[in-house]
Amino acid sequence: MTIKLQMNTKLLVKKKVRIKNDNWSTPGPGYLNEGAVIQINGTPTYISDVPFVVLQGDGEIVNRGTFEDTKRKIQPGDRRFFLSEGHSTRAPYDWGTLDTKYFEVLNA
Repeated sequence: MTIKLQMNTKLLVKKKVRIKNDNWSTPGPGYLNEGAVIQINGTPTYISDVPFVVLQGDGEIVNRGTFEDTKRKIQPGDRRFFLSEGHSTRAPYDWGTLDTKYFEVLNA
């Protein structure tokens, strides 16, 4: 089963899921822990990356730098992330769908 995405969809992360940051040239990998709540807060990009904001929960993201990478903890209110694992899409500008193994809709 899949979840069709749209603006302001609020989602519960059902199991640890991989995400990426919005660094266009070298996106850094990260993850959200089970129990995190996110909300879609922007439209898909040309390559169908769908942005979201973290409403509650946590995780970790790697910010890639010129000389070294830095890890930082994700906290509620953080944004500038894109869906990765469990997100299927067709470029360009496609919202795509999410796998219900990883996500549950909170505002049907």
